[in-house]
Amino acid sequence: MQAPRVMLNGEFISVYAGRLDLSSKGIEDISVIDGLGSLKYLQTLVLANNCIHDVSGLDGLESLRELDLSNNAIEEIKGLDALASLRVLILSGNRIMKIQGLDHLEDLRVLKLARNRIQIVENLDHLSQLRILDLSSNNVHHFTGSGKLINLRILDLNHNGLETIDRLDELSMIHELYLRDNELQGIESLDKLAYLRELEIDAVPVPDEIMEELGSLNKLSTDESRQFIHFFSTCPVCGKENHDMSLAEFFFSTAEEKKNLKRQLLTLMNRLKDSNDADGKRVIGIPCCECFEKLRE
Repeated sequence: MQAPRVMLNGEFISVYAGRLDLSSKGIEDISVIDGLGSLKYLQTLVLANNCIHDVSGLDGLESLRELDLSNNAIEEIKGLDALASLRVLILSGNRIMKIQGLDHLEDLRVLKLARNRIQIVENLDHLSQLRILDLSSNNVHHFTGSGKLINLRILDLNHNGLETIDRLDELSMIHELYLRDNELQGIESLDKLAYLRELEIDAVPVPDEIMEELGSLNKLSTDESRQFIHFFSTCPVCGKENHDMSLAEFFFSTAEEKKNLKRQLLTLMNRLKDSNDADGKRVIGIPCCECFEKLRE
């Protein structure tokens, strides 16, 4: 059976494992991709490093989980209303000035808007499933936390010239917070972030006792979690690469059953690593999101 494919500039390009990569193809208009709208079961679409100005022509991709539109010439977020299954949206390296057009993406887990022209952080409260928010290298001078972002784990505000950050304690599940290259004169409520594991910040006055506690958490979690994520990066069911986000979420989970399982996996990981068992990773790996959902059915 022939794999699904599209035609672009007279060339057939096939879909592999639910993924279509059209990066660096000189695309200016998505409508020139012949056959794209018929790929209703497409999971991942990569349109990075093109010349796209207008996001349109994606309405038929009702199963799309991941969309990469980084490094294009997009000025406005729109044309995404039909992508209700989208979990990962990458719009870094564009010309976006306003966060909008995300109203129908209620299952979104990762939103990357680095290297744009955003000044105000807004229109995100409905994204209650959001885990990762990257707003680095924008023009955000003031940030206010939101209790609606109840699942946010990673917040990147590096390189913004940020002057104030308020209601940080409302982001109660934050694991990683990046605040380098800003103009903060102080920061409050760090001690309220019970799950904070990694903090990057310039020379801002932070109480010594909080810095000491954060320092010990960083040393414990960073090295061990990265080893864990690397070791279990391959899905044992389909062999595809696992999302770092999913593995990190599992590693830092506070649910008792997950903590117990993590301890068992760490023991097995270290045993197999010491014995140089090349097949160990696949034997005891963690299923990717797609395979996990199938196993759960």
